[in-house]
Parts: sequence; structure tokens; C-alpha cells
Amino acid sequence: MDPLIAQVMVVGDRRPFLGALIIVQRDAWRDFAERHGISHDEKARLDSPQAKQAVLTHLAGLLEKFPRMHR
Repeated sequence: MDPLIAQVMVVGDRRPFLGALIIVQRDAWRDFAERHGISHDEKARLDSPQAKQAVLTHLAGLLEKFPRMHR
């Protein structure tokens, strides 16, 4: 449902938190990286703190549409 994301696998059923494996679309990543001033030519750039923060911020915006679990 988001052009940046090709595939997602969420794990954590019956756990206190969830984890996700996210595969990004190559072309969408290039556009996203350019908009955020991140080099998209080097695979190592996916591990940069700037890339991680940009992606987490993007994902947080997407997750606002989902209901929250309360204990």
C-alpha cells in the first residue's frame, strides 16, 4: 500500500512487541533517498543512521492509520 515497500513480514504473535522484515522497492528507494539526502548508490548506505531514521519516520507515519493495542 506504500510505493517504498515491496514486501513486509511481521513477527511477534503473542509477544510483547512486534518485529518486521521490510523489503524496499529499488526505484522507490532511489527517489526516497534523494529526497532525504541519502546516497542510494552504495548498499552500505541502507545501514546509515540517517537512512534508518528516515525510514523509521516514514513507517511511523504509515502506522498512524492502525489501531493501537492497550494493556
